[in-house]
Amino acid sequence: MRTMGRFSAEDGMSQLLFRFTVSSTVYCLSGMSAPWGFRVAARESPTFHLLTSGSAWLEVDAHPGQQLQAGDLV
Repeated sequence: MRTMGRFSAEDGMSQLLFRFTVSSTVYCLSGMSAPWGFRVAARESPTFHLLTSGSAWLEVDAHPGQQLQAGDLV
C-alpha cells in the first residue's frame, strides 16, 4: 500500500504529483532557438512540459497566450 507522506499545506504541487500513477513515459530534451514552435495534440491523460532555460509562450486553443520562463512546469 502506498503511503501519502507528509507535505506542508503550501506544497500543493508536490501533493498533486505524488498522487499521480504513471502508466507510460516519454522523455525528450529539445534544444530550440528562435523562431520555433511545436503543437501537441489533446489527450485524455495529463501531459507535462518543463521549460529548462530561456522563455516561451504557451497557447491553448482560443485562450490568451501565457509567457513562460525557465523552471515553469505546464
